[in-house]
Amino acid sequence: MKMTIDLPEELIKAIKIRAAQEQRTVRELVAAYLTDGLYPSDSTPTPAPTATDIEMAPWGLPIIRSIPGSPQCTMTGEEWIEFVNTSLTELDYERYENAIRR
Repeated sequence: MKMTIDLPEELIKAIKIRAAQEQRTVRELVAAYLTDGLYPSDSTPTPAPTATDIEMAPWGLPIIRSIPGSPQCTMTGEEWIEFVNTSLTELDYERYENAIRR
């Protein structure tokens, strides 16, 4: 089932970063977070990274520091490009759906 939710840009960025760190799609991550929120467990979730966790390198690319204690995750350049393209496509679909509903 599809649903459109209007969220702040900073939250969208944090969700995309977390999904990349966990090598999951945005859809999988959001579904897991909603499930955890509806059916909380005894464990305390790790906070999502914020824009302040991101530095810009002198050569113009972002440096994203991992949260201490988070699992190690590696992605090839091709996997990263596919993830970004998929995320941007999902965001474009959401924006398009919002635009035609107005």
